[in-house]
Parts: sequence; C-alpha cells; structure tokens
Amino acid sequence: MKVHTYNDGYLASEHDLATGLPYFERIYICLEGCKKGFLAGCRPIIGLDACHLKTKLGGQLMCAISRDPNDEYFPFTYAVVEGLVNAFVDNWTQYERRICCRHLYNNLRKNHPGVLIRDLFWKAAKATYQ
Repeated sequence: MKVHTYNDGYLASEHDLATGLPYFERIYICLEGCKKGFLAGCRPIIGLDACHLKTKLGGQLMCAISRDPNDEYFPFTYAVVEGLVNAFVDNWTQYERRICCRHLYNNLRKNHPGVLIRDLFWKAAKATYQ
C-alpha cells in the first residue's frame, strides 16, 4: 500500500503483514515544517508519550514533543504503533529510558496491595544513588 506525499519532506511509512496483502499495521508521520521548527528552536530534549487506542485493532498513538523558546509544548512527530515500550526496545536501545512511577505503582499494587509495599516503593522511587 502506498502512502501519498503532499508535503515536502513528509516522512511516512507503513508495513504489510507477512502474507503480502496490503494491511495497515503502523504509521510514522513527521511533517517537514515541524521537523525544521524542532531543529531550529527547540530544546534538545525529546519527550515521548502514548495513549491506548480503544479499537478492536488496539495499538497506541505515540507523540514526540519538545519545548520551544516560549516554554510551550512543540509536537513534531506522531505514530500509531503496537506499544511505546516495544518501540524503545526495538529501536532506541542506546537511549536512557524512564517510566512514570505512578504507572509502575498502579501495576504493582494489583498483585501486592498494602501500605508496606506502597511505602517501600515510593522510598525507592525517591532515593538517590549518592
């Protein structure tokens, strides 16, 4: 399946299943104007976030943002993928990863309820290595 280009520098990709039949699996989009804006004036820190798509096919909508000189959010690329953690493991192994402690704790307390685990978790999360 072909992705049409309407914008100079537009990067988009999609992949077919192993069957060879055209089937939408994932897409990555980065418009040239957003890319140039990020490179020209944003801080060199990229934040990634994703939200689950509540459809029968599932997946996640992932967005990469930075901060512009006015301290505003500057989204410059987005993608529909199978998962944010999977994307990091597969593509960005050399970069530092951080996961939100609130999300980790919510997953932990499903199997380990109680005040003791909660207190130990948050002490570990706030601890420094010095």
